[in-house]
Amino acid sequence: MKFTRQQSLVAAFFIAGLTILPGVSQADMADVVGSTQQSIVTLRTGYLGHSLKDEPGRAGEFKSLQSGPTFDLRLFGDTGPFYLDLEGAYRNEDDYALSAGLNGKGQVSLSVRSDRFVHNFSHIPYDNTVEGSRPDSNFGSDRGSQTLFYSDADPGESYGLRLDFKEAKAKVKLPNYPAHLNLSYWRYEKKGETQLRFADHGSANNCSSCHLQSRTRTVDRVTEEVKVGIDAHAEYIDFALEGLYRQFRAKEKVPVDSFRGRGQLDPGDYPHDQIPDSTLKEVAIKLSSAPSGSLVAGLSLTAGERENRSDSVFEKPIQAKTDYLKSTADLTYTPSAKWMYSFRYRRLNLDNDNSDVLTSYAGSASTLPVREAIDIERAWYEGVVNYNPWRSLTLKAELRTEDIERDFADSQAWNLPKNEMVTKAKVGFQSRMLERSALKVNGWLAFQHSDDPAYISSAENRTELFLSSTFLPKKRWGLSATLTAVDERRDDSTVEQLSRAGELFDYDLARSQQQRKGTFGGWFSPAAGLVLNLSYGYFWTAIEQDLLFGTSPSSDPASDRTLEDEDVDFRQTVHTVTAGATWQATEEIECRLEGYHIRSQAYYSPDFQQADVNYSNGVGIMSSADLKEISEIDTTQNGLRGRVSWRLNDLWSCSVDASLDDYDASGSDLYDGVVQTAMVSFARSW
Repeated sequence: MKFTRQQSLVAAFFIAGLTILPGVSQADMADVVGSTQQSIVTLRTGYLGHSLKDEPGRAGEFKSLQSGPTFDLRLFGDTGPFYLDLEGAYRNEDDYALSAGLNGKGQVSLSVRSDRFVHNFSHIPYDNTVEGSRPDSNFGSDRGSQTLFYSDADPGESYGLRLDFKEAKAKVKLPNYPAHLNLSYWRYEKKGETQLRFADHGSANNCSSCHLQSRTRTVDRVTEEVKVGIDAHAEYIDFALEGLYRQFRAKEKVPVDSFRGRGQLDPGDYPHDQIPDSTLKEVAIKLSSAPSGSLVAGLSLTAGERENRSDSVFEKPIQAKTDYLKSTADLTYTPSAKWMYSFRYRRLNLDNDNSDVLTSYAGSASTLPVREAIDIERAWYEGVVNYNPWRSLTLKAELRTEDIERDFADSQAWNLPKNEMVTKAKVGFQSRMLERSALKVNGWLAFQHSDDPAYISSAENRTELFLSSTFLPKKRWGLSATLTAVDERRDDSTVEQLSRAGELFDYDLARSQQQRKGTFGGWFSPAAGLVLNLSYGYFWTAIEQDLLFGTSPSSDPASDRTLEDEDVDFRQTVHTVTAGATWQATEEIECRLEGYHIRSQAYYSPDFQQADVNYSNGVGIMSSADLKEISEIDTTQNGLRGRVSWRLNDLWSCSVDASLDDYDASGSDLYDGVVQTAMVSFARSW
């Protein structure tokens, strides 16, 4: 008889339950965990149902939208020398969690974990007849004859991934030695289907039109890691040695599609969008002094190698390898109860190696030069001073410097600074005031400066403020609040572009960013058994930057296809409100109700238009209209959760859970949807 995966999982939960539950006495429990000193066994079973409306992918982004039986199991046994802890939750074959731990006399510790969940994706329609999908494909007569046209090989297909995580750990004390052997293994797997979108020329050897395509891509990718280590204690020194091997494999077939060809690429079927396999090997050694005492020191050295193991039929040879060396040093000195000094050092060396040239066999064989990879050295120094003038107040000051050196970065291919220094100063405090430290306030202010930022989005000057407070004056109510403010600015960043005639054009671009985040929450118990809670979150981002659009400059205005648009604004605002109530109606009945509301808005405001631009097949215009359209966001998410639990007696209980999630996007109902769930379950305890 052949079992499906779902039947096997259900059977596993039933076998675990039946082994220890029906008709089991305390003496039977002793056979499982070895003793009756302390034991907990609970089995819960029920049914979960779903109701879906319209497009459920965004309303239930991380929900497995399947109805069926559910099972939960909890087993705990403590005999003194050993204890066993087993916990599992099964919703369906795509949504379950299982963890187990065994510990014996401190000599051996074993743990295993397995989790599975899903991630649903939206299907972006590549069809201009669908409202809210893509900007209009036909430019019109005023833009020449250039055309964008879309095609979807799998319209209406649902997309999503099933994510599996498995982990096992073991720690064994070596006999007669103050040392431990540590072993661990984890595996992360992605399976499912996603939307693959790519472009081709609209006709062979003609770049006057673009064909944007969509098709289904099968995903089957696995990351595995094995770690082996030993740690030991000798007098005042702790020692650890670790070895790590990690491997990533993309087991799915590489997509192959027909391309019309252009230049040296002959028309034909070609693989594309390949995900490369890779390996990571690492060895680390760590030394540290005993954590007690006024002086504590620690050192570590890590050497590793990451290698790209991909292969290609049409480009050879492919070589991509990174050797790295990481070193750390930590020193903490505590001369008294009021003062503590810390010094931290970090260093990273990256040696990147790649192919000098590639030979392409797609069409006529040709040699393609590959730009030199950047080697990087980072050195990070930090000093920290903590001062406690009295027990209820701690003051803290930090100074950090990071030196970055890049080889080959100043070449025309990269156009990055060879050397960069980033300096950060930070002062903060922690206070505990009023009786029983009912009021706690902490915060910090940081300033950061880079003498030569590497990238356009990197800030030259950055200021960050953080404040947090909790107020718990009595047992019946409490408040908490946080505030974060970030300001970043870069007055000048030079971008170079080369015209087809060989002319070099420089563009000076400025950028500033402001970000504000705040939360406020509170809870209140107006009567015995009733607790109300309310929280609000606010997130705001404002970016003002000079936009460079296009990569084909020219001194002839009619042929210039690079535009600079100054002071372009981007704004994003997110409001989040959650409210809930917990009511202990009786000693046996507990009720919980909570809801949430999320409003997200964003817009981007480029504003440029240039007429009479010479294209290869005529005269047209360059416009920012479509950029604004595809960047606008205005969504609302609402949800409601409810639960009623009833303890029937010392052994039996039942519960009812229900939820509703609604997603709505303004201006289009393409991704709007509602997901409703309901679950009824019964539990038996031993």
